[in-house]
Amino acid sequence: MLIREARIEDAFAIGKVNVDSWRTTYKGIVSDQFLADLSYEKAEKRFKEHLTIARNRCYFVAENEKKEIIGFIAGGYNRTENSDYEGEIYGIYLLKHSQRKGIGRQLVKALAQKLKELGITSVQVWALADNPYRKFYKKLGGDYIDSKLIEIGSQILKEESYGWKDIEVLL
Repeated sequence: MLIREARIEDAFAIGKVNVDSWRTTYKGIVSDQFLADLSYEKAEKRFKEHLTIARNRCYFVAENEKKEIIGFIAGGYNRTENSDYEGEIYGIYLLKHSQRKGIGRQLVKALAQKLKELGITSVQVWALADNPYRKFYKKLGGDYIDSKLIEIGSQILKEESYGWKDIEVLL
């Protein structure tokens, strides 16, 4: 397993992981139509843009022994207004067959190290309340912060936030 910083040429593989992860993780939570409408091409375009102008975003990928990207994490400065946390994990996604193997923890550690190098000392993450994997953040020592409603497609869903006042616990 290799964890490394993402490159622009990884955009398609990152997009594929993103789409496939959404379709497995959020089935039964997000509408089937919304999930069916996700596309690798749109995701690739979005991630290519993010990786091109990544000044305030950090991306890491997880590669298996065949050099296939099986997961990624993105983060940077906090986008939440009036937050007590300087940094944010924007998203972490792993293909279903690669989950529960410690890869997510390795991705979080790599991102936390990079954020620390940027001078960020605390971090938070938002996750859908019905996401079965949000317990991962509690296992990493994240404290519940808040919840809010968000719109995905035509649905209103609850999102919860977890945070770490000291990023060191993620290292």
